[in-house]
Amino acid sequence: MRVHPTFHVSRVKPVHRSPLAPAAPPPPAPRLLDGDPIYTVRRLLRSRRRGRGLHYLVDWEGYGPEERSWVPAGRILDRALITEFHRLHPEQPALRRGRPRGALRAIRGLPGPAPVPSSSALGSQPPSEDEALASDRSEEF
Repeated sequence: MRVHPTFHVSRVKPVHRSPLAPAAPPPPAPRLLDGDPIYTVRRLLRSRRRGRGLHYLVDWEGYGPEERSWVPAGRILDRALITEFHRLHPEQPALRRGRPRGALRAIRGLPGPAPVPSSSALGSQPPSEDEALASDRSEEF
């Protein structure tokens, strides 16, 4: 019969000091802005979409990697951090500002710009190979 190394919780005592595991420095106190705590961001690590919004994985100043957390974009006060993050990481998801082209006209029912005639409607010349390939690619998507 094998016995695994366990012991009862009554035998466990808290370690006050140990030269093998020095005590971690306490995290910095948050600053107050209008009575609310404000924490300092060391850097933004990643971004992800959540519903209609965007969240950032934040590495906090004075805290370890176990304290990293996902924060909505609206709760990050320094917009320069977000701009710098997307400049360095263009592959990460970002907020899209504004509406897609023509969306407002479609909503209001306004007439859009005049349609551009296709190359086949312009004349009797057949389309070139480049135009034919381009039209084939546009139909794939």
